Order: sequence, then C-alpha cells, then structure tokens
Amino acid sequence: MREIPKQWLSTRVSVAEAEHSNCVMDRPFGEQYGRWERLKGSMAPGDELWEFVSPPDSWAHRCGRQGYAVVRRGEIVASLLTSA
Repeated sequence: MREIPKQWLSTRVSVAEAEHSNCVMDRPFGEQYGRWERLKGSMAPGDELWEFVSPPDSWAHRCGRQGYAVVRRGEIVASLLTSA
C-alpha cells in the first residue's frame, strides 16, 4: 500500500455510501470488487471509512490519486485506489 497522507482524507462515508457511489454493472467497485471486499473485511469495530484525494497540483502533473481509506484510531491502515 502506498502511503496516503492524512491531509488527503476528504469525506467520511459509510460502506453503503461507498458501494452506492461506485456501483458498476450492479456490482460495487466493478472489476475491483475483490479488493473492495478485502478492504471491507479488514475493518474492525470502530474503524472509519474515508474518501481521499490528492491535491490538485498532483493531478496537473499526472500523478493524482483518489480512493478510500480505512482509519483506525486516527491512523490509515488500509486503502483502495479508485483513480490514478
């Protein structure tokens, strides 16, 4: 997992919200369904799911990233990249 800086965390979401926003052909996260299921399976009680996005200048230089991160006790412990 590439390190995701905490500053990139943008919006806390529920699992249901993430799945609804990323449904491809009636399947959450389409081709990344298996990775999504592993990310969900890694979540422990009390964990938070956050959307993340790198700063605008990273996109201007073609190295932007966005996706979802699992946050446990204030630390990012897992992530799923949805766009790069």
